[in-house]
Amino acid sequence: MGNMGLLREIVDALPFAALVSDPSGSVIWWSKTAEQIFGWKRSEVLGRFNPIIPPDRRDEFRAFLEIASGGRVMRVNSVRQRKDGAQIEVKITMAPMRSGSGPLKNVLTLNEPIGEPAGRIREHHDELSLAALSRFTPRQREIITLVVRGCSNREIAKNLSLGEQQIKNYLRGIYRETQVANRTDLVVWLNKQPQRDE
Repeated sequence: MGNMGLLREIVDALPFAALVSDPSGSVIWWSKTAEQIFGWKRSEVLGRFNPIIPPDRRDEFRAFLEIASGGRVMRVNSVRQRKDGAQIEVKITMAPMRSGSGPLKNVLTLNEPIGEPAGRIREHHDELSLAALSRFTPRQREIITLVVRGCSNREIAKNLSLGEQQIKNYLRGIYRETQVANRTDLVVWLNKQPQRDE
C-alpha cells in the first residue's frame, strides 16, 4: 500500500467527517465517515459546492473558508445539514493544504458532531484567545462563547435566562468593542486573534 492509500485509510478511520474542498468551496474529497454522518455518498458531492452548509450559513462558511485560505487554522462550532434535512451541531476545524512551500491548494475540514444535551453550555475558552476575551465582561464572555457555538439569540437567551432583547443589547456592545457588524464578523475577528497566549 502506498503512502496515499495509507493516508486515506487513516482519515476514513477517524470519527470525524473529513472533506477537502478547493478555495471556492467545491468538494474534491469526501471521507467514508462523512458519508455515514451526513448521508451523501462520495459520488453525490464531488465537484459540487459543499452540500452540508445550510443556506443561511453560506456567508459564514465563506468567511471561515477565507480565513483558512489565508493560511490560518480555523476552529469554531457551527451547524451543518444532513441529506435528510436534519441539522446537527458540529465542532469544525479547517486547515489550509499546501504543496510544500507553494501557494494554497485546498482546505481540509473536519466536522465532529457534538453529542451533548440541548441547553448545556460547553466551554470553548481553550479554542479562543484568552487575551482577546479578557477585554470583555464575564457576561459578554458567556455570550461570545455561545456565539462561537453557533447559538441563535433565542438559544443564548434561554441558556443564560435572559431576554432576547438583552442579548441583542449585549451583542451591540460587543460589536462596538470589536468594530464588527455582525456575529459572523465577530467569529472571524476572534479567529484572527492569537490562538495561544504567550
